[in-house]
Amino acid sequence: MNRTVCSFACKSKVKISYISMSSNPTFSTSTAGQVKDLIDGTPFLDLSWHFEPIINIKDRIGYVSEFEAAINVGGDFDSFKNVQLEKRSRLSKALMVTMFDGDLYDEIDAFGDIDLLCEFLLQLNPDDSISSHVSSYYSRICEFLEKNLGASPVEAKLGRTLLPLLLNPGLKWREHIKKDSDVSIGILKSIESIVSIVSARLRSKLFSDDLLETQNFLIYCYLVLASVFKGSIHPLVVSEHLLVFRYVSPAAWSVVDVRTKMQFYTLILHLVRVFYPVDKPFKSKLGFSNNTLADLRNLYRDAAGNAPDAPFTTHQWVFRWFAEKLDAEVFSIRGFRGNLNSLTVLSEGEQNSIVDLSMRFGNYRLPVTTQHLAAFLLQFGTTERIRGVLRMLVHSRFFPMWELGASMEKLLTTELSSSCGGKLVIAPLGDQTGSTAIIKYLASHSSIAENLLFADDLSTALLQTNVNDEIYFVDDCLLSGTQTLNILGDLMGTRERKPHHTIHCEPLSRAERVAFQKRKFVFSYCVVTDIGEDRFLREIEKTGIDPGMVKLKYGVKEHSSSKAFEPLGPVAWSSATERDAVKQFSSDVGYEILAARATEKGWDDDRRRESALGYSNFQRLLIFPYNVPKTTLTLLWEHGRGSREWSPLFPGFD
Repeated sequence: MNRTVCSFACKSKVKISYISMSSNPTFSTSTAGQVKDLIDGTPFLDLSWHFEPIINIKDRIGYVSEFEAAINVGGDFDSFKNVQLEKRSRLSKALMVTMFDGDLYDEIDAFGDIDLLCEFLLQLNPDDSISSHVSSYYSRICEFLEKNLGASPVEAKLGRTLLPLLLNPGLKWREHIKKDSDVSIGILKSIESIVSIVSARLRSKLFSDDLLETQNFLIYCYLVLASVFKGSIHPLVVSEHLLVFRYVSPAAWSVVDVRTKMQFYTLILHLVRVFYPVDKPFKSKLGFSNNTLADLRNLYRDAAGNAPDAPFTTHQWVFRWFAEKLDAEVFSIRGFRGNLNSLTVLSEGEQNSIVDLSMRFGNYRLPVTTQHLAAFLLQFGTTERIRGVLRMLVHSRFFPMWELGASMEKLLTTELSSSCGGKLVIAPLGDQTGSTAIIKYLASHSSIAENLLFADDLSTALLQTNVNDEIYFVDDCLLSGTQTLNILGDLMGTRERKPHHTIHCEPLSRAERVAFQKRKFVFSYCVVTDIGEDRFLREIEKTGIDPGMVKLKYGVKEHSSSKAFEPLGPVAWSSATERDAVKQFSSDVGYEILAARATEKGWDDDRRRESALGYSNFQRLLIFPYNVPKTTLTLLWEHGRGSREWSPLFPGFD
């Protein structure tokens, strides 16, 4: 795979300017020049501001150059190590006598003798073999990281601590290393392998703020070393780092520290500039598929939307400019018309609808590109069914984040007007993951946030309220009512569970259950169905909660008869024939691709068939930007394996 030379500037002058954004940007050369000036002249869009706020690369090079050559290349590292450890031991004991901090020595010793080896290298007398010594050092530190990353407490001690260990030897002996390209390439490849390992862990359940920050510092060091060695960076470093944003759940991403997010955004900005200079167009190339570019567009949009969280404003214009540039150059009808050859049976208007839908669904957590949408449609086999499902998607309900936030803000504002000036106590229903965490996050960044009090758990909410006070629960939707009732049953210890049932949370203590029953509860949802509302209010008494202590609030109600394939439903079918053809196909596919889930959950055949068009035959067309309700048509969110291969348009979280 080709490698691309990396270069970037580390500047400190503040230069803030306003870039006017039009709805149909032309991205002229002059505008690109403005964006480049803004990136290079604004501290928080500069890498050194995030990773070297006190000492920049130029100063660090000066710092490592000041180390005097005191040890011959053939010198004894063990003797050097023993002397340094004795000094360290005396320092540790002296500090602990005054601070009584038993963790201090652990922090000093987090890297074993790697930090001592780093000091040793900085003081060597140079000769022709120095580059091989440095190469061995980088192999050793990468082996250490591979073994220890993700292992507490080392993970939390990396970040800035890692930066001098990775940078200082390379910067000190850069001229020697540049003379031996094999050594410089080997060092960069070692770091690439660690980046790949960390990226894989971040895309799994091992994701954490600490590990993401460590990855940010790893890649920053990689960029610096590639620059000073006059080497190159690999496009996979960019795509793998970018994939983290795709795979981490929206709930987990929403609570990542804003400084760590900005490090991530800014790294991607500079990495991508290596392969796509500001004044050059975006296009797919080796290492940057249309899927990767779609991920990039979503990341830029997310970065622009984080302005309310950060002490910055200028960055939102830069990231928004790049998102619109991608839209104009890659994801517009001009960019995609040539890729729709497999759907030439469709009219020009229908092909335009595909592009419009890809733009509309582009903010889903796994980006929906025109290629994705075209491939999904082709699975329907016949022109009639393809046209029908395209019509169905046009009439689907996709709720963007801002609309969900606005709906919840309106609901809570109404409640505030009757709260006599007190703050609303909002508690998580179950654990702090999934959609409830996202809606809570949106509420915490609304204009009424100062009037809301967020409890970390129900135990805290009980302490923050008195008898007959209200506790609020917020979430995106109440459709069948099953999950909410199950969570309340888990909390109160009243739910009868079968072996395959999901355990949502641990029961409250006896004292907490007594206190819980003496509070009032307001369940606030952006969307409800009439069936969900009726069932919730009818069956809540079974959970052990007095129905008289409960209120249900919502933004919009959907009627149960408003099903995708019912007469007078949400879809304007062209004919009954078209509707029936798509319904039969969707039912058959839905039934087949539920095979594995039915086995896992112990469903009988009737239960599986009832879920072929969405759980409980709800036939919904609801899509949220982070997940899809199970009551939505099954073939829109469920994968098919084995006898029926199927790729859904909106892969769901389970």
